[in-house]
This record gives sequence, structure tokens and C-alpha cells, in this order.
Amino acid sequence: MTHTQAISKTLDASRGTYIMPILLMMVTFIALYGYFLFGAISNGGEIGRLQTTISEESSTLGDLESTYMALKKTISIDEAYDLGFTSSVSPVYLSQGTHNTVALNR
Repeated sequence: MTHTQAISKTLDASRGTYIMPILLMMVTFIALYGYFLFGAISNGGEIGRLQTTISEESSTLGDLESTYMALKKTISIDEAYDLGFTSSVSPVYLSQGTHNTVALNR
């Protein structure tokens, strides 16, 4: 038996052991591709829904702000004192801190 025939027999005998891992890797890669593609598509849909919600909330906020401005013009400082409000001796101002959050969609 020549050297070439020996290599040919070895390759023929081990051909099945090479095909199965390659097929399993291909199936795994295709499944991962589908999973990540679905995630990207669902995130795109979520962005659209969030933009709609943001625009609705902005509209509501604008309405509330205009109502507040209209009501603010109708009250005087004397009416405020009559309702029980008092002047502050030492005002304390609050500030909103930064939020470091990470959102996961899944």
C-alpha cells in the first residue's frame, strides 16, 4: 500500500467525524444569526413605540405648562398669603443628580 492510498483510506474513514462538527457549527451560527436579527428588528419596533410615547408625553407636558402659566397669571401674592403660603426665611434649592442606568430589552 502506497503512502497516498494510506492517506486516502484515513480520510475516507474519518470523513463522518469532520462533517458532523462542521454541520453543528453551521446550525449554531445560523441560529445565532436569527436570534440577533430578531433582536435588532424588535429593537427597531420598540424605538418606534417609544418615539410615539415621547411625542404624546411632550404634548401632554406642553398642555400642562400652558395651563400652569395661565393659572400663575391669575393669582397674586396677597391671595397666596390668604391661602396659607408664607415667605421662606432661608430657601433650599434641590438639584437632580445624574442617573447612570443600563437598560436591557430582554
